[in-house]
Amino acid sequence: MTGMLFISRILGVARDALLTALLGATPAADALRAALKIPATIRDLLSEGAISAAFIPAHQDQKIR
Repeated sequence: MTGMLFISRILGVARDALLTALLGATPAADALRAALKIPATIRDLLSEGAISAAFIPAHQDQKIR
């Protein structure tokens, strides 16, 4: 598991370096980073359990009624 996390971090650094080399500090680079940030944030919320911890008990209450 630690190895996969390490590989993920290395690939993230490589992605950022490539984007910076290709686009630099341009509005297009800012738009691309924002577009990549939205799904990453949703993934983080779902995988870390923040949404499911709140949703599942509420859903179960509605299902029981």
